[in-house]
Amino acid sequence: MQEPIIPENESQRLVCLHSLCILDTEPEQRFDRITKLAASLFNVPIALVSLVDAERQWFKSKVGLNASETGRNISFCGHAILQREVLYVPNALKDPRFSDNPLVTGPPHIRFYAGAPLSLDETHRIGTLCLIDVRPRRFNQEQLQRLQDLAGWVERELHMLRLADLSHMNAHQEAYLTSILQAVVEGIVTVNADGVIEAANQAMKEMLRVSGEQLNGAHFSQWLKNDAPLLELLQRGQEGDADVRDGIHRLEVELVRSSGETFPAQLSFRQMEMGDAMRWVGSVADISDRKRAEAMKKEFVSVVSHELRTPLTSIKGALGLLSATLGPELNEQSAKLLSIASNNSERLLALVNDILDIEKLEAGHVDMALEETELLAELEQALSMNGPYAKARNVTMQLEHGAGDVIVGVDKRRFQQVMSNLISNAVKFSPAQGRVTIRSRLSGGGEVFIDVVDEGVGISEIDQARIFDKFFQAPPSGRQAVAGTGLGLSIVRALIEQMGGGVSVKSQLHKGSCFTLRLPARCREIRA
Repeated sequence: MQEPIIPENESQRLVCLHSLCILDTEPEQRFDRITKLAASLFNVPIALVSLVDAERQWFKSKVGLNASETGRNISFCGHAILQREVLYVPNALKDPRFSDNPLVTGPPHIRFYAGAPLSLDETHRIGTLCLIDVRPRRFNQEQLQRLQDLAGWVERELHMLRLADLSHMNAHQEAYLTSILQAVVEGIVTVNADGVIEAANQAMKEMLRVSGEQLNGAHFSQWLKNDAPLLELLQRGQEGDADVRDGIHRLEVELVRSSGETFPAQLSFRQMEMGDAMRWVGSVADISDRKRAEAMKKEFVSVVSHELRTPLTSIKGALGLLSATLGPELNEQSAKLLSIASNNSERLLALVNDILDIEKLEAGHVDMALEETELLAELEQALSMNGPYAKARNVTMQLEHGAGDVIVGVDKRRFQQVMSNLISNAVKFSPAQGRVTIRSRLSGGGEVFIDVVDEGVGISEIDQARIFDKFFQAPPSGRQAVAGTGLGLSIVRALIEQMGGGVSVKSQLHKGSCFTLRLPARCREIRA
């Protein structure tokens, strides 16, 4: 017996078969009608719609046979799907492929077989419409063609089954997506090329306090304050008036509810090809709460600036004057209390200044006076400014300048602020008798790198990912926590980026940290 070979496209063939979701389903009249007609038309006792699975052939429809399936390895249909034309076996006992097949030597004692392959895409043959007789038979070409015509009928029914499944699946997916869109808290809207709303979810209707009849078919601009044309507003993204990233146009507008009440909204629209036309699909978010929070934040910053910084500066100055004039006359306890008050006033003033700095940076209100300056001079000044602090903590500082006589374009005051923040952090987290090294080096791409390296406790890999976030402070390992605002490194990143550079960190616990500044180098020497 010759077992049927496995087609080269077997995996794709099985995907095609299984996509019908037809295996092991109940009999259906649409297929039974064809097998009954075939058995009658050709006067054979057995007619089958057979589907060839991975290890078996399963009969979707059968006439004259009790079995519902047989093994693929002994099936005639397994051979039939290997060719496009009808597999025609006039006498199985005389065919070496089947003469000793169990289906020939035993029940149902097949002698004659004719199987027309079934295909859904002209490539993957998934089964057959086959005729079986217990006596040898001969078919002429006309009979074989009729069998193929009936097989085409079976294929049509299989196509209809697939279309019905796809239609059901599409309807289910559409209902599922509709449910999701209706549950989304933000407004979702589709606008055509004329600015007319074609569809909107429930959140959009509730946001504007309107019904679907009032919304669908109306111009979106009707709900914009001053009737501003939506498409013109979106198109301004090409001119820089709106934020456009990854094809999404984002802008803030004032929308008008049906009651006449206005509210701020964030629009996020993307142009998409849907069907035969381009449409704008987007989300609409009510940002009233965000605007109120921003107003509160501005008010807080104003209070910090006018109501805290001025008295704190006076308190710090008064404490310094008091310490200078009365320090030698104070007893130990009074001197200690004065020192604590002075240190805490400095900490509070530093916090106030950091909050004001971060607010100005986020608002884009920090003016940068970039000027060309010699990098070495700036680094030497940074060491000089932070030298007393390092000496007080018994930490050595050294400079390794490998960048040569290069020029960088920086705001000198802000650059010194960045360097002081990094150096003071390195000193603060270094052990007694530790060393802080400032290194500079040039890259081949016209950039200069400045490393601030310490031998401190280090930063875990998890904390390194957040070290530049506002108010984040990495918990030191193996030593007492050092007080700070958690804003310094966030300010460092913002300032250095406004100077056209960047900052990064590499660290290992108990082995120290290296903060690296990157700046464009002007790549010209200032000395001959």
